[in-house]
Amino acid sequence: MEDFQTLLNHIKKHSNTISTKRTYILKEIFFASKPLNAKEIQKSIGNNHNIKISLPALYTSLQYFEELHVINSIFIASIKTKYYYLKGVKSQNFLICLNCGKITSFKDVEINKKVETISQNNSFILLTHKAILYGYCKECDR
Repeated sequence: MEDFQTLLNHIKKHSNTISTKRTYILKEIFFASKPLNAKEIQKSIGNNHNIKISLPALYTSLQYFEELHVINSIFIASIKTKYYYLKGVKSQNFLICLNCGKITSFKDVEINKKVETISQNNSFILLTHKAILYGYCKECDR
């Protein structure tokens, strides 16, 4: 999605309305530099906008956005936590620590080129991809 207003218009087109709280939830995910879990979203909305959202209401909204195909999620089984990020970005690459669950987003031109080459070689029209590398961050590997 180009900008936040375009995303809101897309959602309104498919659901007619979007609540103020859902707008803030989506805004946190849209402008985040990395995937966020529900507690991080809840805390950020409270700190940045002085709005309280219960976790059950937050999870309902996150599920709603996933069903609209606006966001994706990554579940990290080792810490039993789900992280949410905006769908539709051309390439999404993540390093995920299996111990603490830290997620680091990264850009790598070579990986993106390789994925495009693989797609072309297989007569596949690539819309988006994500590379997820699992391992241990430097803090957990000590």
